[in-house]
Amino acid sequence: MKIEANHMHVFENRDDKLLGICDVTLDSQFAIRGVRVLDSQNGPFVGLPSYKDRDGKYQDVAFPITKQGREDLNKAVLEEYDQNRQKAATAVAER
Repeated sequence: MKIEANHMHVFENRDDKLLGICDVTLDSQFAIRGVRVLDSQNGPFVGLPSYKDRDGKYQDVAFPITKQGREDLNKAVLEEYDQNRQKAATAVAER
């Protein structure tokens, strides 16, 4: 399966844990909007769109079913985040 992360928006100097947000396309046929890159003690991680259920627990709207699917999704999103973060840092340094 071809996984592409698109339209990554990198956020700098925020007080919350949101580092970036993007859209993901699967095999150029299915899109997931609002995929987040969040900061944690173990480094950046990928957060999928979710909602809060009646019990106050968050439930993912879309999610990988296999470990390999999760790894492939994380790799695609985090690589796109790193590329865009580097571009943003370069643009700031050139000013």
